[in-house]
Amino acid sequence: MCAMCACVVSVYRHRLADLANPRHPGSFVEYLSFVTRKKCWERNFNSKPSVMGWIITSYSLHMAIFILCIVLSCFSLLYGGYLTSKTQQSSSVQPNKPMEYNVTMVSAFIDIGEFGKGALNNKRDHRIYQKWSWAYSAIYSPLVFYTDSPSFADHMQHVRQKQPDLTKIILVNRTSLWAFQLRDAIAAIYRAGYPVHYPNTVYPDYTCVTHAKFEFIKDAILNSYFYSRHVVWVDVGYFRDMWTRHKNTTAFTMHPLANLDPKRVLCTQVGAPNFKMAWRDIFWKNINWVAGGFFLAKRQVMMDFVLQYQRAVELFLRLNQSQVEQHVLYSIYTDEGREIVKPTIELQPIQSDWFDLGFNSLVPTHQSSSVQPNKPMEYNVTMVSAYIDIGEFGKDSPNNTRDHRIYQKWSWAYSAIYSPLVFYTDSPSFADHMQHVRQKLPDITKIIFVNRTSLWAFQLRDAIAAIYGDGYPVHYPNTVYPDYTCVTHAKFEFIKDAILNSYFYSRHVVWVDVGYFRDMCPIHESTTAVTMQPLANLDPKRVMCTQVGAPNFTMAWRDIFWKNINWVAGGFFLAKRQVMVNFVLQYQRAVELFLRLNQSQVEQHVLYSIYTDEGREIVKPTIELQPIQSDWFDLGFNSLVPVKGSALS
Repeated sequence: MCAMCACVVSVYRHRLADLANPRHPGSFVEYLSFVTRKKCWERNFNSKPSVMGWIITSYSLHMAIFILCIVLSCFSLLYGGYLTSKTQQSSSVQPNKPMEYNVTMVSAFIDIGEFGKGALNNKRDHRIYQKWSWAYSAIYSPLVFYTDSPSFADHMQHVRQKQPDLTKIILVNRTSLWAFQLRDAIAAIYRAGYPVHYPNTVYPDYTCVTHAKFEFIKDAILNSYFYSRHVVWVDVGYFRDMWTRHKNTTAFTMHPLANLDPKRVLCTQVGAPNFKMAWRDIFWKNINWVAGGFFLAKRQVMMDFVLQYQRAVELFLRLNQSQVEQHVLYSIYTDEGREIVKPTIELQPIQSDWFDLGFNSLVPTHQSSSVQPNKPMEYNVTMVSAYIDIGEFGKDSPNNTRDHRIYQKWSWAYSAIYSPLVFYTDSPSFADHMQHVRQKLPDITKIIFVNRTSLWAFQLRDAIAAIYGDGYPVHYPNTVYPDYTCVTHAKFEFIKDAILNSYFYSRHVVWVDVGYFRDMCPIHESTTAVTMQPLANLDPKRVMCTQVGAPNFTMAWRDIFWKNINWVAGGFFLAKRQVMVNFVLQYQRAVELFLRLNQSQVEQHVLYSIYTDEGREIVKPTIELQPIQSDWFDLGFNSLVPVKGSALS
C-alpha cells in the first residue's frame, strides 16, 4: 500500500506540473485528458490564492490523496492487478504479420469441351490438362486457381492436397466474365470469312479463354489471396515436362528471375518481331512474337498491364478484328498498334524455348515446411488518407485560410483509431508528425512519402491551370488553385496504390480525408480507442459516400462545374476492394475526358457530373455510387466502434 501511495503522489505531482506547464500532447488521448485538466485548472486556480487559502487547499489535497490511496488499495486487492496493468486497447487489432511469398502463381482451366490444337485432328480436352496439372503438386508456392468445372476444382484440391494453405481454388461462372461477354462479337467476326487457324480463330470460346487469364490475374491481385511483391501467370499445362526435366526432385518453390525489369512484364520470345508489320497481318497470318503461357511482373506493373490488355482487345474488336492473346500482344507493340492502344507498360521478352522461363524460376526445396504461411490478419477495413502540402489557401473564401497547421491539429484523431492506415504525403515534417500521431500503432500504420511531380493528378496541373486562367468561374478553392484540384484527384490514385500493394489485407477500403475526424473530441470524449468497421448497409457492388445535396441528373454537367453544385461529399468513400479499384479507374478516365472538353473541377463535382444523363453518355460508368443522406461527417463516425475497455474513468 505504501508503494501505491508513493506512486499516486508521484503521479499527482507530475500531473500538477503538467497543468502548470502544459506540454504538447503525445497522443489524441493525452490531448483530450490535457484539455480537460487544463480547463479545470483555469476554472479553479484562475486567481492567485492567499497564504491561508493555499494552506487550506494544500491540506484538502493531501487528505484527498490519502483517501484515494485507501480506496485504490482496496480496489486492487479485490480485482488483482487490474489497475496496475495498462488497458490493452489495441490487442484486438494487433496484426499477425502476413507471410510475404516470393511470387504468387495464377492459373486456370475453363472447360470448353474438346477442340483441335494446331490442327483439327490434334484433339485436347480436360483429361490432358488434368494430367499436366499434376506438376503443381510439386510447387510449394502460393497458387490461385480459377475454373468453371466442379470436377476440375475437385481434381486441383487433390493435386494440392499437401499445400492447402498455399492454395486458393475459385469456381467461376463464365457468363459473368469480361472475356466471355465478348464471345458473341468474336463469333460474329470468325463467321465472316476470317482466316482459319486452329484453335485461335475457329473456337470463339478458346479466344475468350486466352483473354480471361488477364482478368483472373487482376482478381488475384485485387483480392490478395496471398501477399507477394510479384505475380506470375502460368498456363495450367505449362509444367507438363516436370517429371522429364526433374526426375529426382520432389519439391520446388518459385522465385522471380533475377533479370526481371521491375517496370516491365517478363515473357517468352518465340519469334523475331517486325514492328513495321500491319497489326491486321499478325491477326490474319497467325504470327507469333511472344508466348502466352508465362507472364511475370511486380504487382502494380501487372495490374496496369492487364488493364492495358483489356483495353486493346476492345479496341481491336471495334475494328472488327479478333485473335488470341499472343497476337493481341504482338499487335499492341507494332508501330500501328502503339497509335491505337498507346501502351504505357512494356514487355520484357526473353528469347528461349516455350517453357524455359517457368522452369528457370523453380528452385528445389528440401523442406516444404519452410514456406508454410503465417496466415495474415484480416482487418475490417483499411483506411487511406493523405496530406499534400500546397501552402496556404482560401477555403470557400480568400479570407478563410488553411495551411498545414490546421491539418496537423485535426489529424490527431487518428491516434485513437485502431485500424490500419495507409497515409501519403509529400511533406517530410507531416510524415514525422503522423509517425508521432500513430506512435502507439506502428504495426498498422504505413506512411508513404511521395513526389508530387510523379503523381497522375499533378501531371494534369498545367492543363487545369490553363482552364482556370481563361475567365473560368471563381469558387474558392476549387477553381482558383490548380494544386488544390490536383489534390482532390490524387486521393483516387492513393486508394489504388494502397489496394494494389496490399500494405494491409482487408476486404474493404475506405478513403477518409486527413481532417475528416476533426470533431472527434466532442463526439467521442469518453472513448480512448475505436476501430473502424464497414457500415452494415453497404451495397457490395457500389461505393458508399455522403449525400449532401439533392441531385438533378437532367442538369447539364457543365453547369455543375461552373455553378459549383454539390451532390456528394468527397471526404469518405467506402467499398469492397475490387469495386473500389474499378471506381478509381472510372474516376480517372472521367477527369481526363472532361479535361479534353476544356472543363475542370474538384472531385465532388466530377462525381456528380459522371452520373448525370449527359455524363453517363460521355463516361459510361460501370460502378455506381451509394449516396447516404447525412451530415458531412456522419458516415465516418458511424463506422467507428469503441474498443472494449477503452472508456476513460
